[in-house]
Amino acid sequence: MFSDETLYAAEIAKKAGKVVLGFHKRRLKRNWTSRHYFKTDADDASEKLIQRMIRARYTDYNVWSGEGGRSDKGSSYTWVWDAVDGTIPMYTGISDHFSVCGALCEGKRPILGVANAVGRGEFYLAEVGKG
Repeated sequence: MFSDETLYAAEIAKKAGKVVLGFHKRRLKRNWTSRHYFKTDADDASEKLIQRMIRARYTDYNVWSGEGGRSDKGSSYTWVWDAVDGTIPMYTGISDHFSVCGALCEGKRPILGVANAVGRGEFYLAEVGKG
């Protein structure tokens, strides 16, 4: 049986994946965040959902994310999320290699991970000690 954190991470990844898939192959505006990197409304919408869901249940945990930066609460637990891993393939539609990815670390050690490869219809879930 998976931990509550792992099951909740799976729920977050599934919901965020539905958000991202709703934007796939649509004409999206690029928002340049640096000279070599941009994000889209899909990144922002997925990030907003992820942040809201984490804050609803794990208010004391740190959160690091690709779009939302870092929130350090001084906890030994840190959520790490990428709201859209593969923004360019998702944005251009050139491939189905994009996903929503998350992990929970205790200190510097990952203890669970989830990847919802929504473009490919694949879902991966792992937890330390669960096989």
